[in-house]
Amino acid sequence: MENFFKKLGLDVVIPFLLILLLFIFFVSYNQVFKRILVIHSYNTDYSWVKDVNKGLESVLKNADSIKIDYFYMDAKRHYQEHVKEQSGIEARRMIDRLKPDVVITCDDDAQSYVTTYYKNNPNLSFVFLGINAEPEDYGFDKANNITGIVERLPLAGLNSTILEMAKSLNIQKPIRIGHICGYSLTSKLDDDHIRQYKDWNQIILKPSQLPKTFSEWKRAILDANNDLDFIIISNYRKIHRSRNDQTLVSASEIMKWTVENAKIPIIGLNSFVVEDGAPFAVSTSGVEQGRVAAIMALKIIQDNIPPVQLPVQKPEQFIVSMRPKIMEKFSMNLPDIYAASARVSNTYFE
Repeated sequence: MENFFKKLGLDVVIPFLLILLLFIFFVSYNQVFKRILVIHSYNTDYSWVKDVNKGLESVLKNADSIKIDYFYMDAKRHYQEHVKEQSGIEARRMIDRLKPDVVITCDDDAQSYVTTYYKNNPNLSFVFLGINAEPEDYGFDKANNITGIVERLPLAGLNSTILEMAKSLNIQKPIRIGHICGYSLTSKLDDDHIRQYKDWNQIILKPSQLPKTFSEWKRAILDANNDLDFIIISNYRKIHRSRNDQTLVSASEIMKWTVENAKIPIIGLNSFVVEDGAPFAVSTSGVEQGRVAAIMALKIIQDNIPPVQLPVQKPEQFIVSMRPKIMEKFSMNLPDIYAASARVSNTYFE
């Protein structure tokens, strides 16, 4: 063998050895490291996605021998059915190419266009998060390779907040509230959860409004001024300019008009509602969703626990977001503990 390398010469042997060492390193690296692929329905310009990633990374950054890859479907901006189908195909190709040990799928579009294609696949484990539908709606209750955490609106927190605000506003009971949101699958699911909630106490839930166009949105807000004591807003990312112009109106434009024209307090059910300019919101924690999903993924990878043995979880936390100056416009007063909570979660906007 020594004579063989001498005959080849150093200019051939050294590159050969380097390639051999790189090959050995690559093989050993992939044998030692476990891979998690995170598939988001949306993109990183969405604050919910940023919060989910914070939760994921808070757990996974301390885990040994874990490699994380990300794929973003960007379904908020590219919401057309054929585009989402193509994005789902690309995500599935990435799964088939990387062969991750666990796939974490975020929000409902990722379940429809990705996870459902791998139910009961013996070679892949899935952890979902942020879904507004029931796991049974996707057939996950009959899949042995899928578990996760659902997303649910913090309606108990909303209920107590409304009652607290109503005191300072001297609103006579029963208190009238109504849900206004842009029409979409996610919004419809949110509205179903709101209407199914039974513990409103001294609160009357009036009919919901799910407008599709900006003019319909404006009419819903103006009508609310006369019919409600509080406007509850969840989502408005898919409001079209008009029935003839399918261009989406920016979230900031919608909220600017809403704050300027609403005469009653606005309460959001997502933190981005306040980021866009609204006075106050009570919302599910994306950080908690990411953290719980990451812990489940590690149990599957490190403890060899099958997904079917990890029960589906529900959220236990909610976060408060506020803009005090805008709250003053609507005379919205709350105990100091609310402001302290918003500061802790970095959702207090001066």
